[in-house]
Amino acid sequence: RVQDIHKDEHLLRKGMELLLSSGRGDPKFIPESLYEDVISKFTGDKSELSERKGILESLVRALSADSSEVMTAAQNLVKFGEAQSDQASDIALFKLEDKLRASLHSPYSVFFSGIRHHKGGMKALIQMRTDVDLFIREKSVDPLLSSRFFELRSTITSLLKAWFSTDYLKLRLIKFDTCTGALLEKIMHYSKAIHRMKSWDELKLRVGKNRRCYAFFHAEMEEVPLVFIEVALTQSITRNITEHTTIPTSSTNMEEKDATTAIFYAIIASQPGLGGIDLGHLLIMRVVEQLRSELPQLTQFSTLSPVPGFSKWLDSALSIYSLEEGNCFYEDLLTKTQVDALTERGKLDEDRSQFLSRSKIAATKLKKILDDPDWPERTDSCLLLKSVLPALLRRYLVDEKRKGFALNSVANFHFRNGASLHQINWMGNPTKKGYDQSYGFMVNYLYDLDSLQTN
Repeated sequence: RVQDIHKDEHLLRKGMELLLSSGRGDPKFIPESLYEDVISKFTGDKSELSERKGILESLVRALSADSSEVMTAAQNLVKFGEAQSDQASDIALFKLEDKLRASLHSPYSVFFSGIRHHKGGMKALIQMRTDVDLFIREKSVDPLLSSRFFELRSTITSLLKAWFSTDYLKLRLIKFDTCTGALLEKIMHYSKAIHRMKSWDELKLRVGKNRRCYAFFHAEMEEVPLVFIEVALTQSITRNITEHTTIPTSSTNMEEKDATTAIFYAIIASQPGLGGIDLGHLLIMRVVEQLRSELPQLTQFSTLSPVPGFSKWLDSALSIYSLEEGNCFYEDLLTKTQVDALTERGKLDEDRSQFLSRSKIAATKLKKILDDPDWPERTDSCLLLKSVLPALLRRYLVDEKRKGFALNSVANFHFRNGASLHQINWMGNPTKKGYDQSYGFMVNYLYDLDSLQTN
């Protein structure tokens, strides 16, 4: 019986397969209790990953496109095209094409639309997308279902992109005295992803005078800041994150009418399941538009951004480069200026092999310095690193690619939005997290507003 499905997880999975497959594409065959049970499994406080995995596996078994049907429809279309002349019946061709389209379509969208229109449904769908990404990444699903999970992810992603377009998003200014305590606590909680707010006083600073914090909300998740951006109003492009997070500076005492620059120093997405929806780009566009309306004297829009992954990349590159054949993987990782700073200066008539030999010694020395956890306290190490690392950081951000795009995810995000690398800041984030991520470096990406609109 339908009403007994929720009593047992095994029955829920089996019931989903039976009920959904019997009513493919028709929501009237899907009982309310099934929607409610599925939503509770993906949103409840006691929700278990193993249970959610079982539900998703049942879902793909019941609703994925039938590969044999797809193959047959495709073969029939090809055969028709080969057998007919140019005068082939348009109607017959259309019918075969339509059959192929129908075979490729699964009724996921019907089921997910039904979930969406129930309380907690949107939250459940976002959690589904998060879980599907996890299972695909960890290759933890039945190999026979692997391709079907890609289909499931594609369908959920397409629907979420439509349901989280600008028509459904509301921009709100986060203020200490107008927002609920629950919302402010969420902002503090999510802030730990970039620059953690350690106290209510720090929160007050970051949403107070000459500061802005804007967030996108969805009509069906009104108390969840999907993505938010922290902005500082200044008179110049800043180089150190502590100017905006913990230490009141001259910019906090400045009159807003005197500000010329908006610094975006944190962009935080709270929902992993919305990854790839590009809410960050939409948020920047809306915030720039809002700030230009309020403060038309602003002439510069820049970020002060972290460089996650630089330390890991450089440590790996130096380890490989130090090997006998390492230069094949990272050709000319170190320039002559850098090698001279790290080793005894080479001869004027130094040939290529002599330089490579010296550069490997330099790479080994550089790695040894960086492996010392106390290097930030050593003046000689800091002076040497300050002269050597910026060029390596620039290479990492600008030249290192993955599938034609910047290897670093933050750089890729800003470059694709129309920004350019403006400035590299030594000791921009002198904290343990900053040293672990990027040896303390931060960078400024400067936005060209025409490019922002184009991109």
